[in-house]
Amino acid sequence: MSRVNAFARVSNSAGRQVSIGGRGAADSVRAWFNVATARGEYAASFRAECVGAGLRAADRRRKGTGDDRAAVFTLTLPEASDSVSVRIVDPGESARALLGFGAFLVTMREAVNLADGIASGETTDGAAAAAAARSRVDRAAALVPPPPPLPRVILPGGVEMSDALAALAWVNADPARAAAFAADRGTA
Repeated sequence: MSRVNAFARVSNSAGRQVSIGGRGAADSVRAWFNVATARGEYAASFRAECVGAGLRAADRRRKGTGDDRAAVFTLTLPEASDSVSVRIVDPGESARALLGFGAFLVTMREAVNLADGIASGETTDGAAAAAAARSRVDRAAALVPPPPPLPRVILPGGVEMSDALAALAWVNADPARAAAFAADRGTA
């Protein structure tokens, strides 16, 4: 980011990229997105803004003003349709997926090596070999980081996502509640 509180870069799959920001007193950026589907066009908009005391550098240098800037991201959802889904992704999801795939490959390699060793007669103590393989698999799985804490996300209706996830965990903790919830949603 260069000299502004809010900066945007928009790109498409055809290789076009546009940046907005740079100079001036930009405290917010907005984007509108439109997608044509088999059932019609759907649009969503996104706004990112910097709010709080100290938006200008001169204000931050004044005694008593300080720097109280915070970020607010607002996504205006498209209308509901079977053709539309919205996915929220945390910043480390792609790395976790890649490391998880690597851990899966280690697991597969260990299983194949153990089976080949037993079949060829090289492995005579299957229990010890399995324990060693399990140890290597556990070390590979430990490299996959847990999901980071979620930022404060307010869902439509004013419900915080952390509260919604806690309520869902409570529902899923009891098989009877989970079955009733799935039946009510039509996913049973």
